[in-house]
Amino acid sequence: MTTPITTHLSLTGRSFQDEYTATYDTSITSFNISQNYIHTLVLPDHPLRVLIANVNAFTEIPRQILQWKDTLVELSISNNLIREIPALGDFINLKRLNLKGNKIRNISQGTIPEGLESLSLSSNPLETCVIPYMPNLQNLYLFATNLLEVRSLLCNTPMITELIIDTSPAAQNIGSREIQQICKNIEWLDWKWVKLDTRNTENGTSKLSS
Repeated sequence: MTTPITTHLSLTGRSFQDEYTATYDTSITSFNISQNYIHTLVLPDHPLRVLIANVNAFTEIPRQILQWKDTLVELSISNNLIREIPALGDFINLKRLNLKGNKIRNISQGTIPEGLESLSLSSNPLETCVIPYMPNLQNLYLFATNLLEVRSLLCNTPMITELIIDTSPAAQNIGSREIQQICKNIEWLDWKWVKLDTRNTENGTSKLSS
């Protein structure tokens, strides 16, 4: 019997600290190093498809991933100390990007790739955010930011089905009906402590609940 090839490696909660040099077989394409105390991560040269490094002490995204623009599909580096994001606009296969819970104040042009399907920038002191037209984006999470308006973002993400912007100033400056007019596929909206769920309603009628 042939032994299955392992493609995922998880080293979560191992109490690794400071600088950590990862070593693993070339068959590994998905690596989870979450819930440690790492501020610098050195990775092998061969590219990953998935890197999950939540709940650590990173102040920047590991620069090595900039070489993986053709292979990386998911990057999740939430709840760290990151202040700036490098240009990821050329990451043509990146589908899921989770930057929640960092120290990011600005997202500039060229930072976010247009092919994303899910983007989380929640719980950042985010003041400005410039994104490209993103026809495939379905999930957009912007709660607990300092954004004052999201109209331009929504116009660039017309196909989203899930939007969460509650506890952000932007929620005070746009109504749920306007959101629905811009994003006609919305199924779940968490806005201004009001939830809109059209997933289980008859005839596609919107349902608002506090």
